[in-house]
Amino acid sequence: MTLFGCYECSIRVYQQDCDTFGMVVRKLVSKDPSLVPPIIFSLQENLREIGLRCTAAMDQFITQYDLKDVAR
Repeated sequence: MTLFGCYECSIRVYQQDCDTFGMVVRKLVSKDPSLVPPIIFSLQENLREIGLRCTAAMDQFITQYDLKDVAR
């Protein structure tokens, strides 16, 4: 996989995860609007964690890519 391909894949996975979380939150809030205040912080934290996980995966890929390049 190319560096750009890995980047695109990471962005796509992040977007899908965010969309899934957003859809679940919208469904929960539509059933019970009183959930908005307590769920906002949790949603923000989960989206932040997803972003960090995607960034870490990209960093790992770049490191492996660089090591492979040095070995040549």
